[in-house]
Amino acid sequence: RTGAPAAPAPVVAAARPEPTPAASSAEPASPLVAARLCLATGDNACAVRALEGRARTPQEWRLLISTYHAMQNSAQERRAMETFTTRFPSDPATQAYRQALARP
Repeated sequence: RTGAPAAPAPVVAAARPEPTPAASSAEPASPLVAARLCLATGDNACAVRALEGRARTPQEWRLLISTYHAMQNSAQERRAMETFTTRFPSDPATQAYRQALARP
């Protein structure tokens, strides 16, 4: 023993920035993640920007459709439902979208 005990190593926590789509230069893992981050702050337009032209999965398309609905953008909502029913004919939401599209 050489006298005083060794001091414990300092603990340094790495700061993790909050994930905000507008402030982040890195792309989120998926359009769905980006859209959910936008919606968590109540920003529907941001969610649409995250999903438009990038939605690939049924879940992403359903979120885009529901966001258009929330924004009362019925023309875009209808177009997205038409695309959805063509791309995902066996998805459980397809029947409801077809019924909605049948209404004037």
